[in-house]
Parts: sequence; C-alpha cells; structure tokens
Amino acid sequence: MALNTTVTSGFELVKQLQQWSTVNMCQDTIFCTIDVTDLYTMVPQIEGVLSLRKMLDQLKLKQVGKLKVETIIRLSRFVMKNNYFSY
Repeated sequence: MALNTTVTSGFELVKQLQQWSTVNMCQDTIFCTIDVTDLYTMVPQIEGVLSLRKMLDQLKLKQVGKLKVETIIRLSRFVMKNNYFSY
C-alpha cells in the first residue's frame, strides 16, 4: 500500500501540505479537490474522462504547466483503469 501518499486525517493533510509547499509551491500552483460520495470504483470511467475533457475545454486550456491537455486526458484514463484501493 502507498502509505506515503495516503492521508488519513485533516491534521495529517495540513502537515503534509506545509512540508510539500516549502519546496514545491509555485505562484501558479493550482489545488484541486474532489468529493467522492460513493466508492471510487463507482465512477464510470468513460464519463469521468469525458467530464475532465469538458472542463479543460471550457477553461480553454491547451496545457497545464508543461502537460498538454491530451497528455492529461491519457493519464487520467490510465489512472481510472489502473487505480486500486484497499482497506
């Protein structure tokens, strides 16, 4: 299990963000959160990727940082198909 990338409490999240921001925070850093009501596996893969593309299109973004939109879409498709969660 990826314990170093798992956050189990709000306190832990704030602590990790403070540590991360001292080295990685840039002026153009954008944070994004997603509130999942049902299990992650219940998100339809195709609709999830299409929703992401729709959002990026509406924002008229060609790339985010050094990542082109098409790369972001391909990576999101990869994550949706290969993401596993265990308790």
